[in-house]
Amino acid sequence: MTQKSIEGYGYCALCGSNDVNTASPLLKAAGFDGNGTYCLCRCLQCSVVQTYPKPSADLLAQAYNSDYYGSSDSKFNRLPELWSRFIGRRRARWLLRQHGDPDKPLRILDIGCGRGVLLNAFAAAGHTITGTEREGSPFSGLPHILCCDLADLEAQTGSFD
Repeated sequence: MTQKSIEGYGYCALCGSNDVNTASPLLKAAGFDGNGTYCLCRCLQCSVVQTYPKPSADLLAQAYNSDYYGSSDSKFNRLPELWSRFIGRRRARWLLRQHGDPDKPLRILDIGCGRGVLLNAFAAAGHTITGTEREGSPFSGLPHILCCDLADLEAQTGSFD
């Protein structure tokens, strides 16, 4: 994977392409730390959406600490937790319809999956799932969740639909 500079933002962390739509980002917002601006941009080669510039590991650890995540079983009190899981199932069905045949078993990758609410909805629909979280995430022991750098992902998992 070749790292190339794109208009001060970077390169696609998944496919290595420098063909990232930085001209019209999907979202532009102040940084988590109050410094700088971060954008969500789509790679025109593999369609992955990612944050530019890439936040440092220290900044991510501050933003996504144990207070943010809650426990590995639930993040919210009972009613909001049920709502979160309902929305996860609904979102999974919508994404499967967008992908094509919703009944065809797929190998699904969820980058930044958190505790796996969306992953569990895909698994309940009969799909093979893998989720990723940053190294040091509290979800490292959960089934189907890898805590690794994206550059190491393909070697561990193979390809996805």
